[in-house]
Amino acid sequence: MSTKRRKKKTAHSQKVLIIDDDPGMLTLLQLGLERDGFIVTTAESGKEGLRRAYDTHPDIILLDVMMPGMDGWQVCQRLRSMCDTPIIMLTAKSEQEDVLKGLSLGADDYLTKPCSFEELKARIRSTMRRAANRDYDRWRAVYDDGTLR
Repeated sequence: MSTKRRKKKTAHSQKVLIIDDDPGMLTLLQLGLERDGFIVTTAESGKEGLRRAYDTHPDIILLDVMMPGMDGWQVCQRLRSMCDTPIIMLTAKSEQEDVLKGLSLGADDYLTKPCSFEELKARIRSTMRRAANRDYDRWRAVYDDGTLR
């Protein structure tokens, strides 16, 4: 009988997808996370974020709420229909009702901007550690909403 061992990912092989319409925020987060060894992909819109998520299968997603077109709430719902990848909502929306909405839509954590970069990294590591202990295939076999395939 053979047992499958999961290869533990180090920060050097962990993929982060950041979805945010603010180019400055994307650059800041990307540079900081890459400096810590993460592989970072970025998207400047909800639709682009969904495509990147499906193409790259990230280990964790950082998601802004306030974006034109498809907002972060809609993106979170769509992501949950296609995968169980951990999602941290990273947004300026700080009201309790916003936090509760994000968590009820499937986000694993919710952090308001501005925030400490060290706290963000700690939350990324914590969320990924919990997700690594789950035994499941994060991605559904097929996702097709007529637009994305």
